[in-house]
Amino acid sequence: MPTITVDEKIIGYSVVQDGAEPAPQPAPQEKDEDVKVIRMHERLERPEVLVGSTYKVKTPVSDHAMYV
Repeated sequence: MPTITVDEKIIGYSVVQDGAEPAPQPAPQEKDEDVKVIRMHERLERPEVLVGSTYKVKTPVSDHAMYV
């Protein structure tokens, strides 16, 4: 199987069914400056210790137990 190298940023994708034509891709955005990014700037104070409980759950779907 040949190796495929992606040299450009992937902006979208679609799944092609057998015998079906691929759907047309939307046009990419012209500038990244148009996108507004909101960043968190407040520092959150976190407690030193958290109180909690761990439960072991066995499900009929899996042979392994889950810990919640």
